[in-house]
Amino acid sequence: MRGWKEKMDWLNKYLGQGRARAKMHGSCKEVLDLLHDFLSGELPAAERALLEEHLRDCQPCLEFLEGYKQTVELVGELSYEDMPEELRSRLHRFLSERIKQKS
Repeated sequence: MRGWKEKMDWLNKYLGQGRARAKMHGSCKEVLDLLHDFLSGELPAAERALLEEHLRDCQPCLEFLEGYKQTVELVGELSYEDMPEELRSRLHRFLSERIKQKS
């Protein structure tokens, strides 16, 4: 398994490719909207077959799918830790001040 720095380097590189991905055509947007259901197995069989067909013919979407899978994996490896009370208080004060400034 990759170390944290390697994972973040990969994620930053992947996210930096967003402009190139923005050039994908209309059906690609539909594919992106279905990825969660596709990966979770909740996509109906007919839609799943169409999506798989699209992925066979569309390299940008296939690459995005692989990146999406890796992103889900990375997020799943994060651990939850309680925020120390001092940090929580400082953050609360900071946010309260920002909200007051914008009001």
